[in-house]
Amino acid sequence: STQSTWGLLFNLRRIRMEGLEQMKGINILKGISVQDVPADLFIGEFATFLEKSGTFLVPQWADWVKTGVHKELAPYESNWFFIRAAAIARKIYLAGSGIGIETLRERFGANERNGTISSHHRRANAKIIRYSVKELEKMKLVDTLVKQVEDESGKMIQSCTKGRGISAKGRAEMDKIATQIYKKLHPRKQYSKPLKHLITFNFKSPRTKKKTTKKKKKK
Repeated sequence: STQSTWGLLFNLRRIRMEGLEQMKGINILKGISVQDVPADLFIGEFATFLEKSGTFLVPQWADWVKTGVHKELAPYESNWFFIRAAAIARKIYLAGSGIGIETLRERFGANERNGTISSHHRRANAKIIRYSVKELEKMKLVDTLVKQVEDESGKMIQSCTKGRGISAKGRAEMDKIATQIYKKLHPRKQYSKPLKHLITFNFKSPRTKKKTTKKKKKK
């Protein structure tokens, strides 16, 4: 009947909503990516990963170089180069289809203060970005994407590069770090009641017309 059908649908919806509320802290952590965690936490953890790897070499000029013309001084942090490299790797990861050096310069740029004159956007230092990308390529975390086209004979040739993209190894390492951060932010919760107690259906029989008996009027 119509009433029993609507009652069944309402119970199924209630089970789904209550089940989702309980399963918020019991994720299987399948498919956790970099974009599922805060940027500052991921960049800090990935910078530590690059520093402990031992294969990412910091240049000698990193002590006095500025990150752009809009900056007055060089960074004060001792591990600032690893932090910038981790931020660059995250930008490449989120780009997906490839990103170039000039686009990264725009992303890491900022406005230059000119006093009473209006401020203007300045791009970031290209040397730092280019060196960091090359070091990430040496670690096989980043690949150079090449665009292929057909020539007159029908063969596929390499025409130009599409920028840098994250490699399979780099995606695996970055997702692994993101999963560890996600576990710290969302610890698993234990519930005393299982989800089976939610499966309670109230089947109601369809309405039946009650037989009305006419009372005989007393004469």
